[in-house]
Amino acid sequence: MGFKKIFKNRRIQAAAVLFTAAVSVLTIYLLNPAEYTYYPTCYLYLITGKLCPGCGGMRGMHQLLHGNLLEALKYNLLLVAVIPIGGYYLLSEVSVLLINKPFPHLPHSKPVFYFVISLVTLYWILRNVL
Repeated sequence: MGFKKIFKNRRIQAAAVLFTAAVSVLTIYLLNPAEYTYYPTCYLYLITGKLCPGCGGMRGMHQLLHGNLLEALKYNLLLVAVIPIGGYYLLSEVSVLLINKPFPHLPHSKPVFYFVISLVTLYWILRNVL
């Protein structure tokens, strides 16, 4: 049985997605990104000294996984909003793979798109000014 044939099985695809997510979360839970240097660094921050909207995300995730909501918010305020949305989409994809039925779509119109882009841009500017 070839590699491509194995991954045509939708249950194996779902298991691979869930396994990858679980290993990623477990790694961030066990190995604090603030203490280990092998985690990826932000090139924008290295070059300019300015924080991008994603800076502090892994450190915040580590704190959130340990129940420290306020510390997580200090690292990255948007993280708390993004995690539930990302989890919803991840589980929706797994649902498609297992039972061929996605979750109901979250609203995604032009106004929602522009609102999200504006929010992220405003966050990006304010976190570097304040």
